[in-house]
Order: sequence, then structure tokens, then C-alpha cells
Amino acid sequence: MRFQGNSLEELEELEQELLGLGETKLGGLSYSKIEVYDAMHSQLEELVQDDEDYRAYYSYIKKKLVSYLLRYGMHTYTDHLTIYEDTEKVLKKVLSYDSQNPIAAYRLGFLAYRSGIHSEAVMYFQQALNSQTFYIDERFLLNAEQISRAVLYLTNSALHTAIQGEVPSCDIISTGYTSLPTQLCYNDGMLNSHAYRIVTPFGAVLCSEEESGEQQMKDVISLKFNKFGALLTYNGISEQLSPVQANVLRYLLVKTRRGEAATPWSLKDYFLFTHVITGVPEKTFSSVVAEVKRIMAEMEIPASIKVAEDEKSGYYFDGSSPFVVIDRVDEELSL
Repeated sequence: MRFQGNSLEELEELEQELLGLGETKLGGLSYSKIEVYDAMHSQLEELVQDDEDYRAYYSYIKKKLVSYLLRYGMHTYTDHLTIYEDTEKVLKKVLSYDSQNPIAAYRLGFLAYRSGIHSEAVMYFQQALNSQTFYIDERFLLNAEQISRAVLYLTNSALHTAIQGEVPSCDIISTGYTSLPTQLCYNDGMLNSHAYRIVTPFGAVLCSEEESGEQQMKDVISLKFNKFGALLTYNGISEQLSPVQANVLRYLLVKTRRGEAATPWSLKDYFLFTHVITGVPEKTFSSVVAEVKRIMAEMEIPASIKVAEDEKSGYYFDGSSPFVVIDRVDEELSL
């Protein structure tokens, strides 16, 4: 790490410079940002041993680093370099900083299950469920749907291990343990049919991947999350949003209305490029909202994001257009 020799004061100055650079259109973060926070974490880890006054600062930087890795690390590129080789390495890096992080363990379990490494899947899903009972930071807890899915994944992983061989997800074969493949088939059906969440003004439902990709209706704002952020679609026109743009728009659509606006404070955790002391600058927050509104206008989406009269730098969705927000339950990070 090239910043490990810098003083904490120098690192803070570098952080401020890098934060001013923002993010690329697809949400890619400079590798330097990860390195700076890693170096800050190392220095503060030593300082806090002698001076408890650094404890809050140390905790903040660690959470900042964990947030970067969880949200963007596996999809972050520089010109010629991927920060880490794959998602698994990113998530294991998270656990090296925060060994009990429930969402990191859950995602590692999902990757192991998908790869057919069922003994590892058992370990990670059990870790995620155990950590869920005492972990404090709500941002990294599993939601209710993920808890249910973790139990199903854990059960299926244990069944695969018991069978001592791979069983096709829905092929009932003669193994001498007919009930085990039957249960596997049933559980897989539940996991597949509840893999995606569709949110509309009328509420939320869970569905399969096939159902989540159904043809969009005319004059409906569609926001479908993917590994780069989300694809915004309206009447056949699509635009890729960066992660921060996508999260801000989702919040506006789903959680705001007149009298309940989105503000720099309510959305501070969505902005990974906030400063450690000042939080989300109003200018930064407003510029992201302005960019989202610009994209929507270019797509000929009717103006529906309004300035809140009773909130400084607040915005809300006026409900004038129907919308649908689609994301994968396994990949959601609650905030």
C-alpha cells in the first residue's frame, strides 16, 4: 500500500482531495480511495491503543472502509487494474476488518452455495445468522427476507453435505435418501421464486428472476438494480445510473412524499464520498439530485422530483408518475 508511510494528517488531506473527485458515471471508485482509508485505519488502530479519544474516529474510518468494499469494491476498476480479483476476495477483506459483519458472511455463503462448495456455505450462513443476533450497526444487518433465505440456504447446504454429492436442484434421483432431494427441490423453488423484490406505490412483492424481467408498461418509471448501480427505463429508453444516483432515486421514489423529504442527513449513508467531519455537503447532495433530475428529463420522464419548501436542501417525489423498483434480495444492503 503506497500510503502506509504517510502521517494521519497527510492522509486526511489526501482524503479531502480524493473526495472532491467524486465518482465515475458507473460508480467506479479510485483505487487510491481504498488505499487511503486502509492506511488511515492502520494508523488509527495503533493510536487508539494509547488514546481512547481516537476511538470514535477509528470506528468511523473502519465503517467507511467496510462500506466502500461492500458497496463498490467488487465492481471497482481503475484504467488497468481491478482492486481485487473477484467478489469473494472483497468480502473476505471485509471480514478481515469486521469479522462479525452479517451481510459479508451472507454474501460469501451465497457465493459458496452458487459454486457448489456446500461445507463453506454452511459455515458462512451460520456465521451470518449468529452475528445477526448481536451485531449493532443496522446498516450491515440482514433484512427479514435475507434471514429467511439464509435459513433456506443453510438447510440446503446441509442437505447437500448429507447426500455427499451434488444433486441437481430439481431432479429427484434415487440415492437411498429420496426425502432429501425432495426437500432440496422444494427449498430451491422457494429461493428462486423469491429471489427478486418488486416495489411499486402499492407495496412490495417477491418474485423470480423471470418475473422481474417482464415487459414494462407505458409511462411507468422502472429502476432495476444491477452490479453497476441500476438501469433506469421509461417508455423504451434506458440509462445506466451510478450506485449513488440509483440509491438516491430509489429513496426518493419509495420513501419520500410531501412533508417527508430526502435530505443530506437522511441520505448520508448512501454517499461514500462524504467527509469524516462534515458529512454530506449540501452541494454534493444537491448536485447528485440535480444530475438524476437531468437524466430523467432527457428521458422525457415527467418532472416529479420537487424541492421541499420546509426542508433546507430537501427533495421529494410527488407521486405523479407510477414507478417500479426491482432489486435482488441476496444483493441488497439495507441502510
